[in-house]
Amino acid sequence: MEFDDPNDVAGREVLQLKRRTRMTIYLDILSAVDRVKLKYGLAKMTRVQYQVNVPYDRFKTYVDELVRLGLIELGSQLSLTQKGESYVLEYKRFRGFLEGIGIPTETESAYAV
Repeated sequence: MEFDDPNDVAGREVLQLKRRTRMTIYLDILSAVDRVKLKYGLAKMTRVQYQVNVPYDRFKTYVDELVRLGLIELGSQLSLTQKGESYVLEYKRFRGFLEGIGIPTETESAYAV
């Protein structure tokens, strides 16, 4: 069987997924911490990692970076700091500003609300 379309594999269309930027992944993690904590009362690493859809080894690296930056605290659970809450608000505000003046944002977060 020959395929005319290089995006067509075995008769199926191949979906091209956009890569998330590091800043967007940070937003996804911070938003997931908040969302999981609201739903379950505490934000455990594994629940947040599943929400963000990142392999655990990379997720742990991102969490370590967020702790070092002072955006989250890591104890028996994950929790946002005041600085982390500000990051989420300012990121969304800036993205809204860009969209408002007609500049498309490079990668939309699929997980943050």
